[in-house]
Amino acid sequence: MSKESLRKKGVLGFIALGLILLVVDMNKPAPKVLEGSGVGFNNDIKVKLTVIEKKDRVKVIDVQVNHEDTAVIADPALEKMKAQFLKVQDCEKIDVCAGATYTSEGFIEAVRSCMPN
Repeated sequence: MSKESLRKKGVLGFIALGLILLVVDMNKPAPKVLEGSGVGFNNDIKVKLTVIEKKDRVKVIDVQVNHEDTAVIADPALEKMKAQFLKVQDCEKIDVCAGATYTSEGFIEAVRSCMPN
C-alpha cells in the first residue's frame, strides 16, 4: 500500500469519525434557561437555572443569582446554597444559612418558582 493511498484512507476515516460525532452530539438535549424569583431581605432574589432535561427529570447545571440584599451577608450564603443545590438537585435538602435567613428563604422560593413540578 502506497503512502498516498494510506493518507487518503486516514483522511476519509477522520471525516467519517467527525460525522459520527456530529450526529451523536445533535442528539443531546439543548440546555434551557429557567427564571424565577423569591422575596429576599431588601428586594426580590432572582435566579436563572441552566438545565438539561433528561427523560423524566431535569438536571440543573448552572445557577445564577441576582439580588439587592447586603452583599457581605448574602453573597457567602448564596454561594453556599448554590453549591448545595447543584449537588443535591432538591430544594428540600438545602440548609437555610443562619444570619441570612430572608436571603436563604428567598433563594429557595426563587428556585422552586422556576423548577417544573
